[in-house]
Amino acid sequence: MLLPDAALPGLNEQAGWRTVRTSKGEPEPPRWVCQRFSLVSNGAVNAVQRSFESTKGNATAAQVIARTVDQRSAKRLFAVLLANARECAEQLQSIDRTPRGAVQPLSMVRVPGGGQAAWGVVLSGPVRGQPDSVYIDAVAVVQVKATVSVMSMSSIGQDYDYEPGQSPPELAIPLVASALGAS
Repeated sequence: MLLPDAALPGLNEQAGWRTVRTSKGEPEPPRWVCQRFSLVSNGAVNAVQRSFESTKGNATAAQVIARTVDQRSAKRLFAVLLANARECAEQLQSIDRTPRGAVQPLSMVRVPGGGQAAWGVVLSGPVRGQPDSVYIDAVAVVQVKATVSVMSMSSIGQDYDYEPGQSPPELAIPLVASALGAS
């Protein structure tokens, strides 16, 4: 169910991804900057992860897929992740970052054949030694049946400027949903 690096949308046309590692379990602390606790500590029974690095630049990405006991538990886990996004400004303060602009709730996206998905981007700083740059943390969260995926992408830059529907997390959602079994 984990996406291969060739399928993961790049941050631009020149930069793709290469797989760094695939393993059981989850990173600690979670890779998505807004996520407060692991998926397993929030009701999942197990998880696997794949980490990626950009083929150009210093961007990183990670996908964590967690299984719950049933669809109801997966929906609850999805709701926890939405709440983490709403509380992200507080989470950023705990790692000595300040949001650049308002932290928006995740944007919901329809998943064909059932399930649900959301995506978002958080800009924060300061970036030591780069006063004009910000941390850019993007995420796609997808729930299909009893499975939840968190796809996070992190980079440092000056902007996050994509046409509507063309940001990497938005492009990743249908790929992840299909891999999780959405029709």
